[in-house]
Amino acid sequence: MTERDEERLVRAVRGRVLTEVRDRLAESVPLADEQVPEVLVRTRVGLPAEAWSDIRSAVREIRATFGDGDGRIRVEFDVAADAVEPCDVTCAMPKPRAAEPEPAAQAAPGAPADEAWLLVLGADGLEFHFLLEPGPDRVPLLRPGAGYDGTGLLLPQSLSDVPHGHLVDLSFAGGRVRAHRVPDRADYTVEVDGVELDAAGIGLAESGELRFAARNGSAARTLTYELAGWNDAVPSAGTGADVLDGGQYQTESADPGSPGALWIQPPAPGTKATTRRFPLPTGRSDVPVHDVHVQVLYTTAQHPVTKEPSHIKIYRCATPQHAGYLRRHLATQAGLVRQANAVAGRPGERSWAVAPIHLVAATPPPEVLTARADPAAVRGGAENRLSAWFGVPDQPQPDCFVIVASPLLQPVGWAGHDKLGTAPSGAPLSALSALAAGVDQLHDLGVAHCDVKPQNVCHHLDAAGQSRYVLVDGDAVTRIGGPAAALRFTPGYASAEVIRAAGRFRAPGHDVIDVREHDRFGFVLVVLTALIGIDKVDALLRGPVGKRPVDSVSTVLDTLNAWPAEWSTFKQALVAPLRPNALLDPDWSAKAWLDRLVALRSPAPGPAPTSAGGARVANGSYGNEVTAIRTALRDDRAPAWAEWREELVTRIRAQQQVVARRVYRSWLWSGRAVFAVCLIVLISVVAGEL
Repeated sequence: MTERDEERLVRAVRGRVLTEVRDRLAESVPLADEQVPEVLVRTRVGLPAEAWSDIRSAVREIRATFGDGDGRIRVEFDVAADAVEPCDVTCAMPKPRAAEPEPAAQAAPGAPADEAWLLVLGADGLEFHFLLEPGPDRVPLLRPGAGYDGTGLLLPQSLSDVPHGHLVDLSFAGGRVRAHRVPDRADYTVEVDGVELDAAGIGLAESGELRFAARNGSAARTLTYELAGWNDAVPSAGTGADVLDGGQYQTESADPGSPGALWIQPPAPGTKATTRRFPLPTGRSDVPVHDVHVQVLYTTAQHPVTKEPSHIKIYRCATPQHAGYLRRHLATQAGLVRQANAVAGRPGERSWAVAPIHLVAATPPPEVLTARADPAAVRGGAENRLSAWFGVPDQPQPDCFVIVASPLLQPVGWAGHDKLGTAPSGAPLSALSALAAGVDQLHDLGVAHCDVKPQNVCHHLDAAGQSRYVLVDGDAVTRIGGPAAALRFTPGYASAEVIRAAGRFRAPGHDVIDVREHDRFGFVLVVLTALIGIDKVDALLRGPVGKRPVDSVSTVLDTLNAWPAEWSTFKQALVAPLRPNALLDPDWSAKAWLDRLVALRSPAPGPAPTSAGGARVANGSYGNEVTAIRTALRDDRAPAWAEWREELVTRIRAQQQVVARRVYRSWLWSGRAVFAVCLIVLISVVAGEL
């Protein structure tokens, strides 16, 4: 979409939303303070954060002109494939709620009764965040069993000691959050801060513990919880990056493998920050997620001692509270990535499935959830440099930045079809082994990468010096079983099943997408790219959903016709995951499928001249030298051009030196023979004259 098209779309969406809200409010009876209309705007594509902020402000101005209310109105935005152009607008007008007496409860955080609260549940160093909004309905808190597709605050499957089933409800009214026991799974007890939970409920304090325990003593799990008032805000729009004096931002690395100073380079002058959304599940059926809007800049950094470069993402949040949430959220993502990489090699080895991410030891401190610092304290200081990079040099924002570092890796320069020959190579299959195991491990941990595609694959050298593939963008991982609205993916690299599910997720019974299937399909595309070329895979993905070549197994097989008939069994195994619903099998494994391909692979057929040692000898005057290069590279490098071109150039230069020395020696001996003949003739002539 061009910039002009985006501006036109923003104007159209703004006009439609304001018209719909104005008409709906005009038809309604006068509104009182406790009546908060809820507006849901659905568009086919995401809009810039500043556009959302402008539309929200305009809607609030309209709301303030109706009734005796003070302009309070809740506006949510969502992206849906089935939205009409330019947008769908739903304006719900709630009835006045009669005050309900609340039983005595423990003190809760000081926040207005009609504002949302952030609920943080923690276990084993990982944290899970939910947004609680006031309302008359209770929200289930549960670890879903197989086939569950209802709503609620869903705990990940990795919390194996939390029983499956609906054991707890949360209510939020009158400014208090209460937990209630549900008559399910009578074989378990649930305690809140040491008190057994019953149907009447117990009020939650600012922090405490929630404990599940089997009555027979066979299992128990304790979750920590925290509550904090949540303020909705969007970062203000900035101009292009102002790099000031061009100096670096100096901070400390939090990577235990590379501790010490970290010097972050400024972005290119004029660079504009992009927008990013992090979803907060709400457990509600109408608006299953609430987006936290942030801005992000990409740059690089260097460790002054080791000189090792890093890829840097700098997030700018609207408030210190949002930054505190984002820091803790990303710390959990980093922990999940470390656990996924544990299957790729022994601790401390550079064997990764997903490139590790590390939070830089900068602001805000991890415990900040509600604090708001004084901007005057940092004006002109280090954090003001970051504000200038985001194009707001006059708005110092203490504690509003989160910095994430990851290894600076080289993207794979996937080869085209004409560079790969007429039979599948085994090198890329071996190089993909650790990545396949890591994808399976992510799923076992209850999360998915959600953006597996050839463009998100880089290469690195493992502990043994072998070239391996690794996924990047690890901060995009999403919980399995979460609401479909939280799914962030590239539609062009998604299967037809996932795209159709994303388009109908608001229908009853279709609120959940199996994101494991999405990861698996992306991994299949990565393997196909390594074997048949990036150009062939791009061609398979062109077209409308359901009618793309990749959606037809027979069409994909036709693409593999260049391979000899001896590879028919291999080809059938390669395309098997593309058959309908094949990737929805809960027992499907990326590593097992890859191992089967390796087992089925056999040497390419066809006779070829060989040397005495059995190696295939190239034709031509320098056939032996070309064969030496091929032999050295054949088994230990993947066929992606970016991976082996540097070593290829090095080996070619080495063989050039060998040829040059041989030719020089031949020329030198030829010159000596000619010189000897001339000398003999000269001696003979001189002797004859004497």
